[in-house]
Amino acid sequence: MRHNQVIRSGKRTAASVSRISSAFQHGAVFSVLMFAALVLGGCAGLVSGTTSNPPSPSTLVISNVQTTSTTTSTSQIEWTTNVAADSVVNYGTTTSYGYSTPLNSAMVTNHQLTLSGLAGGTTYYYEVASADSKGNHGKSGGHSFKTLGFSVSGAITPAAGGSGATLTLTGAANATTTADSLGNYTFAGLLNGTYEIAPNHAGFTFTPSSQSTTVNGANVTGVNFTDTPASAAPTITTQPANQTVTAGQTAAFTVAATGTAPLSYQWQKNGANIAGAISASYTTAATTTSDSGARFDVVVSNPAGTVTSATVTLTVSAAAVAPTITTQPANQTVTAGQTAAFTVAATGTAPLNYQWSKNGARVSGATSSTYTTPTTTSSDNGAQFTVVVSNGAGSITSNAATLTVNASTTTPQFGHVAIVVEENTNYSSVVGTTAMPYLNSLMNQYGLGTQYYANTHPSIGNYFMLATGQILTNDDSQTPSTFPVSVDNIALEVQRAGKTWKDYRELTGTYYVRHDPLAYMTNINSANLVSFPQFATDLANGTLPNLSWIVPNGCDDAHDCSLSTADSWLKTNVDPLIKNAAFQKDGLLILVFDESANDNTDGGGRVVATFISPAFSLAAYQSATFYQHESSLRLMLEGLGIHTLPGASATAPAMWEFFDSPASTRAGRHLMPGRWRRALCLRVSRCRRRG
Repeated sequence: MRHNQVIRSGKRTAASVSRISSAFQHGAVFSVLMFAALVLGGCAGLVSGTTSNPPSPSTLVISNVQTTSTTTSTSQIEWTTNVAADSVVNYGTTTSYGYSTPLNSAMVTNHQLTLSGLAGGTTYYYEVASADSKGNHGKSGGHSFKTLGFSVSGAITPAAGGSGATLTLTGAANATTTADSLGNYTFAGLLNGTYEIAPNHAGFTFTPSSQSTTVNGANVTGVNFTDTPASAAPTITTQPANQTVTAGQTAAFTVAATGTAPLSYQWQKNGANIAGAISASYTTAATTTSDSGARFDVVVSNPAGTVTSATVTLTVSAAAVAPTITTQPANQTVTAGQTAAFTVAATGTAPLNYQWSKNGARVSGATSSTYTTPTTTSSDNGAQFTVVVSNGAGSITSNAATLTVNASTTTPQFGHVAIVVEENTNYSSVVGTTAMPYLNSLMNQYGLGTQYYANTHPSIGNYFMLATGQILTNDDSQTPSTFPVSVDNIALEVQRAGKTWKDYRELTGTYYVRHDPLAYMTNINSANLVSFPQFATDLANGTLPNLSWIVPNGCDDAHDCSLSTADSWLKTNVDPLIKNAAFQKDGLLILVFDESANDNTDGGGRVVATFISPAFSLAAYQSATFYQHESSLRLMLEGLGIHTLPGASATAPAMWEFFDSPASTRAGRHLMPGRWRRALCLRVSRCRRRG
């Protein structure tokens, strides 16, 4: 150390004095300057000669002081000097230091000393010092480092309560930490000392509730805890309900509750415990009228608490009276295509249940005192209808009622039906104007509904009404992929009847799928959705289907273009249909607008509807009857001999007033030229002239 360095300098001074003394003994004469030089020559760097003025010794510079490889008990100190020098470190827990390393006399420029025996988690202050061979000294102080602390770790199991648990450390230090998803935790950087650790997690208790541990120069592991879900008091989630029974029956009460299992139940009647009634459900013994008004509740409990249900009441009615029929069903006579209604009247203890049967077989869904048949056909003629009336006390079967179905002789049967729907135009914008001369000529020759109204706005709901008898949506943005439809519809009924249909779609130009309701149907043969050019081919080849649904594009139906454009399209494409020989014999064409332009009367406003049948139309006939699109749907199906009518068409007004009966046809009416048909119409009392 420097203390040793000072001693070495002192020895060199004493030797110089001895030599001076010897010189004097030999009579040598020295100048004062020479004496001073000899006396002081051993203290290198402290005094300079006055004659030669030698240079000062070099300065010792310490730099790059740093601490590396610090552990809980050791730390390595490193520094550099600009010249080779020895090494020593002074250190301690205060800036006064108090400890020093042994002097490392190796003369180096890169210095490295290790401090050992240090306390963990403690801050130390230090200075480094070096001296070179010329006696130059250097120090660098005010440095510090902190030794690593110790850790305490453990686990909380099971992980359900351990994961996310908070652990609090007290004692020699205070800290908190959170257990990981497996319940593991660690407190790090601790000093030696005694600590208390306590876990906490809502909904759980821990064993033990806390633990004490001592850190003494090493990490502590295995400070573990076990968690247990805390008990939850019962809560009733479904209360018992009042019960009404007939004397002799039992009554069942039920409760639903949550809470930490096991839950215990005790039912009470009028405040007294019922022996053995210790489950979530309680069924009484056979009741008597004396039990009426009894009050029941249930107490649900577990070690964490108790809850009592709401009190409910038992009502016991007198014994049931079996049903008696007071009015028997009556025979019914209808015409094919109509429905028939059968009614029964009965007495007895309510509720009374009904089940109608046709020819001994139950009719699905016919469970009220009145039963209305579907649209009848000739095959229903002679069917026998009965009804069984029942309650808890018994049952009784009615007398059989007979259904008589007469064949229809007043409606023509069409072999070919076609429909074209035009777009968004008021009645007054078409009838009697020059906008659509061809359509006006058809109105003047055939039938016109003067009080025909669309059902809704915008377009799509009206198209669905024409095809299904329902307004399935009013959202024009719906497409077949976003709004698939599987309800009953005109194409489905045509298929079921063994007849043919096609949907002729004009896909050139702007095709609006919302104007094509059959494209939305998922329960029909999609192969029958064809492009419009096929219509002319089928007409020319005599292969038109029984039903032709014709969809012009957005220009030709007057949606995007003028009425005159739509009228020209009708004349080009519809006129050949009307003049076709097969269509002349049995055809029906409906030309109708889907909705008005700006009229909301009756939903969709007044629109043009023209009904054209060369064989059966009353000439120049105008009807003042109120109709909507569901009547057109009914006309198309009944005209093809189909009497299962979808949706609102089943009850819509029939439109046969526009046509002659088959009897008139057999008289040769459909063979007369148009002018003779009109003349004949003047003599038929039920014809109506425009005016």
